[in-house]
Amino acid sequence: MELRTGFVDHLKQHYPALSAILDERPELISENLLSPFHVTLPRSILPQIEAAVQSVQELRHRLSSEHNAQSGHDFPNPGNQSTMMSLDFHLDEKDQLKLIEINTNAAFLIMGWEMYRFRGLQNPVQSFTPERWKADLAEELKSNRDHFGKGPAPESPLVAISDDEPEQQRLFIEFLVAQEWIRSWGWQADIRDFKNVTSDPRPDVVYNRSTDFYLAQPQSSKARESFMSGETCFSPNPFEYSLLADKERMIEWSRPGFLESLGLSPESLQVLKDIVPVCVDLSRDTADELWARRKQLFFKAKREFGSKKAFRGASISRKVFDEMTGEDMLAQEFIPPREIEFPSPEGPIKLKYDLRCHFYQGRLEGVLARLYQGQVTNLKTPYGGFTPVVFE
Repeated sequence: MELRTGFVDHLKQHYPALSAILDERPELISENLLSPFHVTLPRSILPQIEAAVQSVQELRHRLSSEHNAQSGHDFPNPGNQSTMMSLDFHLDEKDQLKLIEINTNAAFLIMGWEMYRFRGLQNPVQSFTPERWKADLAEELKSNRDHFGKGPAPESPLVAISDDEPEQQRLFIEFLVAQEWIRSWGWQADIRDFKNVTSDPRPDVVYNRSTDFYLAQPQSSKARESFMSGETCFSPNPFEYSLLADKERMIEWSRPGFLESLGLSPESLQVLKDIVPVCVDLSRDTADELWARRKQLFFKAKREFGSKKAFRGASISRKVFDEMTGEDMLAQEFIPPREIEFPSPEGPIKLKYDLRCHFYQGRLEGVLARLYQGQVTNLKTPYGGFTPVVFE
């Protein structure tokens, strides 16, 4: 509670405009959003993360230029990429990074920046600041408008920060802080429900946190039209999701010979082969083989996000396995999350962790950890939550 109260006070001090809503809705900083602990890792891991980011960017360039992403979705390249993407990693027993997934709408870069300030710990990535995000968004808007021949961007663009029912989202506080950042630049910003995101006044940029990644739902139809016509710059956007974050991509990348066929540099090829786990379709044809080695696998729904429909193979029943076989699921090599023991008032506590590494166009912009117990990250574990990473 003391950590939570202190973080609320920190936000009030730096963002006075948010004081009233933080008083009215203290639950905006949930009880287990921030962990009181931090994760200490060898300094040698940071260059690994940077190499992974640069290699994924080269992979993205190859996929985009050759249009090799077989997503089944016919989206135009909008010219821009996506800000605030992330690579989520586990570390194996040799301190080597293993990719769990890529996210195009990854949370907590802005709040993570505030978390490091509040905790008084050095942020391992010094390049990301409010002004850096301004430059990123300006580049997104320029690239998008240039691509569609829309002319120069306005001096004070309107940015819509958007999600489905944003005020009900667990990280609505991050939307509020993002809005304060944008307004501090002299730009315009508002927070919109995604179904109304392109209503008048039409935004120049949508900072898109909706999980309708392909704009396929009926309520996304107007957003889809605006994206396809280039009337509004979406960051992130469906094209970027199809290139990197669609879980089908992990199946492609782990297929023998696929990465080699792209003409990647030897350095990037080796990094990607090191970090990408083996992923295969869970189909009727592969079911018996995958059941036999289920204890070394993790099963995920291809079209879900976060921890929805995710199962550790070692604990899955045959009944559940049979039910999900052929149901758009994949099996991924299981890389156990590392555990750290911390002292607590109730005695020693063991917490698992993963690493969230934000990036933009090949540049690392943030590193933080998520501490948790259970099968997946959940922001519900006592003493768990987002936490700084200290490299030493």
